[in-house]
Amino acid sequence: MTVGGVIYMYPIYPNRMTRNDRSNVKVFQRICGDQGLSKVILTTTRWDICPPESGEKRKKELVDTFWRDMLAVSPGSHTKAGMAVLHNSEHSAWDLIRLVLQRRADSHLDGVILTIQKQLVDKSKIPKDTDAAQELRRKLQDLLKESGASRKEKLRVLAGEAAQLRLSFGTRIIKFLGLN
Repeated sequence: MTVGGVIYMYPIYPNRMTRNDRSNVKVFQRICGDQGLSKVILTTTRWDICPPESGEKRKKELVDTFWRDMLAVSPGSHTKAGMAVLHNSEHSAWDLIRLVLQRRADSHLDGVILTIQKQLVDKSKIPKDTDAAQELRRKLQDLLKESGASRKEKLRVLAGEAAQLRLSFGTRIIKFLGLN
């Protein structure tokens, strides 16, 4: 099964990207792989509560620093991830969907197979052996090196993320759609 588009949403406000956010971006990159990034739209949200000057500065920081690798043309690929702003409106949401569909129509590929799909299906890897799971394990090792009261909470969140990896794709879609 190919993927025609992926929307990655990130709140433009508050004005900071935590270490956890940076780690989530790395995991996301591992899920998609270089070819999969050609179908990604990096989307900023919460513009309705963000001061405009602060939002534009933050957007530039995301483009120049945190999302730079995903927005740069990948080796062996002619396209890169796109970027969009999602305002708090139905019209803006439809504009985002149209952007995904337009990028698919403009592409020489109808869709792509994400790296995690290749690893799970073609290479018969179990979820814990995928690149995304390895990135989560690196994140866990970093958390274990930390000390302090927040450590247990971070481990709890990470355990929840790891549990998501054990669910089949179909089960996650069913849960997402609330059909369970």
